[in-house]
Amino acid sequence: MRTGLGSGDSESSPALQVVISGAFVTATVNLADQGDLALALEILAPGLLRHPDSSELAELRQEVLVRLMEQRQLSDPFGFLVYAELAGAELSPVR
Repeated sequence: MRTGLGSGDSESSPALQVVISGAFVTATVNLADQGDLALALEILAPGLLRHPDSSELAELRQEVLVRLMEQRQLSDPFGFLVYAELAGAELSPVR
């Protein structure tokens, strides 16, 4: 008898998917609250690969990216541009 996360069909059960998705959300929120935004973004990547239709994970990713942009806006323009690109932000040209 096989049990646990590696037991075939149980991996695709909706209840388990909700738990796994929730774990990504919890880990990301905790890291972001601690100020570790870059790691929070890294945690979200596999979560979105596993749950591509999760609006909660997608919204959380945008929130983390906006916070990263705000954090780097004045001190790291190249980092700002990287996170802006990931967020799909439309930036006006500097005049």
